Amino acid sequence: MNKVLWLTGLSLLAVQAAPRSTVEVTETNQATFRADFVGFRGDSLEVLNALSGVSRKIPFESILRLRFTTTKSAPPKTEAAMVVELRGGSRIFASDFTSDGKNVTIASGSGSLVFASKTVSTCLFGKLSAELLPQWTSFVESQVSSDMLVLARSDDSLDKIEGLIGKVTSEFVAFDVDGQSVEAPREKLAGIKYFSSDVALLPLAGVVRDVHRNEWIISSITSEGGACTLKLNCGESVTLRVSDITEIDLSYGNSRYIADMEPIERTSLPRFELAIELADAARLFGARRTEPTSGPGLKGPSVEFIGAGSATYRVPAGFTKLVGSVELKPGGQAFMACRAAVMLENKVLWEHNFEATRQPQEISLAVESDKRLRLVVESKADHPLGDIILWNQLRLLK
Repeated sequence: MNKVLWLTGLSLLAVQAAPRSTVEVTETNQATFRADFVGFRGDSLEVLNALSGVSRKIPFESILRLRFTTTKSAPPKTEAAMVVELRGGSRIFASDFTSDGKNVTIASGSGSLVFASKTVSTCLFGKLSAELLPQWTSFVESQVSSDMLVLARSDDSLDKIEGLIGKVTSEFVAFDVDGQSVEAPREKLAGIKYFSSDVALLPLAGVVRDVHRNEWIISSITSEGGACTLKLNCGESVTLRVSDITEIDLSYGNSRYIADMEPIERTSLPRFELAIELADAARLFGARRTEPTSGPGLKGPSVEFIGAGSATYRVPAGFTKLVGSVELKPGGQAFMACRAAVMLENKVLWEHNFEATRQPQEISLAVESDKRLRLVVESKADHPLGDIILWNQLRLLK
């Protein structure tokens, strides 16, 4: 009996001595502290003070980020030469990528992952040179109504073919173009892009980063034992070991995209006179929402002004800062100079005269709750052409 008690005591001691993950928590008030990670309880983080033994629950809305200080990166067992991007921005480094047409299977440091093909945006099959990377970005960010193969023509040139992606193996990609089926060798491809118009993104809560360099854009997170389950904003779920997580950034969950807010007032000035009168024609111009484009990392919706005009929003309670970038980005080559401004009530917080394209201006402005926030675009020409101003990922922060 004494031996049983002695062994039981050892077992209990072993459980008590099992090391917890240590996290460094940064709160929205910029206070930072370290504690032992206990888990996620609903919309709260539970931590334990190792010295006092007192646990604490912190609402997600009060947390900017938490960094797992005890997580150590290990060299990958296999070379993750591929990069898979999901809709909504999650990015996965992979050693292989296959598909049966309906679902894809991704071999990654986090294990074998199976997702619906419609939730995948792109797969880059290998590392690209500095000369090829801009071409790849241009192709995958282009607005097309079909799937796409990106061909590696030479060391400094890519090309694309639009059609329908079918089965993907380690050797080829089955592709249907104009009714003709082909099997494109993987070795001749830089990557692929999937088209999908029916994936509704879930509300954004944050970004989880792990030791395998993956970035997971999440809508929610739960934990049990030594694992965390991530609900991605594209609708898929992933389970990670707590010991593999390096950082969880919840600052995005404490933000509000202007594109997701309903303006309390809007005005517009068309780029040209309409030959016929259309019902609700004013909504064809002025401010409108644009969805995030493909590309690495988290991307949120933006506000695009077609022609001149203004859009006024009410700053929600608790939000204190407006961040994002603004640029002149016409759909074609023709454009005219524009003035863009941000106003809080009747005070100009920021303004800039745009006379060239593709020169984004970063903004970070202090705002006040319950005040009227107005975005303004004014043309510098009597007959504006192509004066499209993009308020890129403009969002309010707490």
